[in-house]
Amino acid sequence: MLTVSPLADPTPPRPQAALPEPAGIRTFRVDVDVAHLANPMVAVQRMLAADMGGFARVTGDEDRFTIEVVVPDGAGADVEAWVRWIVHHAGIRGSIHPV
Repeated sequence: MLTVSPLADPTPPRPQAALPEPAGIRTFRVDVDVAHLANPMVAVQRMLAADMGGFARVTGDEDRFTIEVVVPDGAGADVEAWVRWIVHHAGIRGSIHPV
């Protein structure tokens, strides 16, 4: 017989709708020619958070992916420079296109 610990709270219900997207999102498409790491999207995501300190979403696959970055007030000009630096330092060679 399975007993449940009194410390194991039941999972709370999932909210019905996702949060709305924040204002001030910059989007970049990355076309990958060469990736020196096994999973370039994970490397980019981690560096966006750790080095840039940004809130970002990375979606796609190893050949082409999209980076969406929430831009804080007054930092618009720096976002593209950070994205280009991070993509390069994550071992990805290819082209980056602001969308």
